[in-house]
Amino acid sequence: MVKEEHMVNGTALNQTQSARATVLIVEDELLVAENIARNLKKQGYHTVDIVTSGEEAIVQAQFHAPTIVLMDIMLQGEIDGIAAAGTIRQELGLPIIYMTAYVDDVTLERAKLTEPYGYLVKPFKPYDLKTTIEIALQKHQSEQERQKQYLSRIKQAEQKLNQLAERDPLTQLPTWPVLQAQFEQRSSEWRLTDRLVSASALLMPIFYLGLDRYHRIGHHWGYQFSDQLLKAITTRMTNALSSSSLITRIDISEFVILTDPVGSKDQAEAIAQHLLNQIAIPFRINQQEIFLTASIGIAFYPQDDDQFNPLLRRSRRVMHFAQQQGGNTYRSFTHLLRSDLVDRLTLETDLHYALERQELRLYYQPKVNLRTGKITGAEALLRWQHPKQGMIPPDVFIPIAEETGLIESIGAWVMQTACQQLRTWQQAAMPPLKIAINLSVCQFNQSQCHQRIRRILAETQVNPQSLEIELTESTLIQDIDLAVHRLQDLKLLGIQIAIDDFGTGYSSLSHLYRFQFDILKLDRSFVQNIHMNPKNGAIAAAIISMAHQLNLKVVAEGVETINELAFLYEHQCDEMQGYLFSRPVPAEEFAALVRMGKQLVTPA
Repeated sequence: MVKEEHMVNGTALNQTQSARATVLIVEDELLVAENIARNLKKQGYHTVDIVTSGEEAIVQAQFHAPTIVLMDIMLQGEIDGIAAAGTIRQELGLPIIYMTAYVDDVTLERAKLTEPYGYLVKPFKPYDLKTTIEIALQKHQSEQERQKQYLSRIKQAEQKLNQLAERDPLTQLPTWPVLQAQFEQRSSEWRLTDRLVSASALLMPIFYLGLDRYHRIGHHWGYQFSDQLLKAITTRMTNALSSSSLITRIDISEFVILTDPVGSKDQAEAIAQHLLNQIAIPFRINQQEIFLTASIGIAFYPQDDDQFNPLLRRSRRVMHFAQQQGGNTYRSFTHLLRSDLVDRLTLETDLHYALERQELRLYYQPKVNLRTGKITGAEALLRWQHPKQGMIPPDVFIPIAEETGLIESIGAWVMQTACQQLRTWQQAAMPPLKIAINLSVCQFNQSQCHQRIRRILAETQVNPQSLEIELTESTLIQDIDLAVHRLQDLKLLGIQIAIDDFGTGYSSLSHLYRFQFDILKLDRSFVQNIHMNPKNGAIAAAIISMAHQLNLKVVAEGVETINELAFLYEHQCDEMQGYLFSRPVPAEEFAALVRMGKQLVTPA
């Protein structure tokens, strides 16, 4: 490397700018490089470095971060100027000006991909050199300012979203992030208290409460009625518990409750029974008497697990088990392990044979363009048609599949089946469709994930651009750097990536900014009653606006009313899925909807 360090007074148009700027010349003809450096000194550029190879250019740029790089395209060596410029642009974002005497069209096309800030055709005059550099610097400075403003707007949107998301819009109960933070705080306090009292003297219960057959309320009485009922249920539960208890609404009709530590499991079960008794008292809404029951699953910290997510899964699992037993009861995770182990093992055994016996099904929920009203594709949803127990919901058998390692084969089956179905539709000359497939955290964390998907795409001959992979926030933030790398692998296949359940987890937009997403799915918890609740509406509008600033398409989930649709349409949401248009249906029914040209009636 040759370095020019002499002070020469120049007559630059922007003397201050040129004095501060550092220029890296990458030129393998040293005499040419030194001549360029002398001209730059005369123009007021105080610091000019010279390197003669692409390899040196990358190292110099990484360690000294020049203001601008003058890059000869035809460098000798393993790395030519375009390859070196591509690395510098991608890793450091530095402005590049190419210098060249002659290049063919193919080389120019390669150069364009690196987004250069200008070209200098050799031999060039000092004035051309000066003008090209100053224009490039001004352009780069303008882009940096726009980037700062853009990131500032994103940060403001993040802060607004976080503020709005602290409370459930309907019930005003704390939301998921608050629940996790409270668990961490209470478990820390429990550890301190436990050391002061005696080992294993106290247990901290997590109650997962689900309202039995609650969906029938909305279907029969309407969603405004069911919303009023949910508010009344919230009030009754709040009054039934101590002021130190934390109630969180997790889903439309599901709640998680944290209470103070208890001295025995009997005390926790007494709390659960008290809640069930209170909910069983008839509610009166709009002069209508409503009878309701609930089921509760209980898991204990630290006996059943010392981590939040496993405890939540276990309490939810036993809640569903209680519902399968008829509801209006509670079960604890430890009780399930003891008295119902045979039933669980039977379910695990049956799941092992579900693929072989062709009991798994894929249902497809249409996605619709809000501007045209036309079906654009579908989300593939897994179902298990058990020969004895009927249709088993995914939230019951998916955790079992993950714990037993079956999720790998089941996930591969879902991907293979969905792609085969998509190929069948393409061969039947149906309109272009995109299929979205959920990828579990277990599947995503497999090192060969993208290779398996690539093999399935090759076997089924499906265009990768017709496939969307949906990932949740919690899947991605476990290891940000690893997630970024694996997303890049998937993107290289040509697949589109969607982030699911956005806003319901713990992610930061500073993290999301690093992920190469194409689609953001607006969670149904934000869509519900979006037209009636100002906070819900503000959250949804902020998410849509933020997503569009990131050049992401927004798909709203769980759209069930005309008013919700009108709000989403007004705020320029791109697509929707939900019962307003169609429930998830078998492949044959979905194909029939497409063939008959069913369209969503969008607001005028």
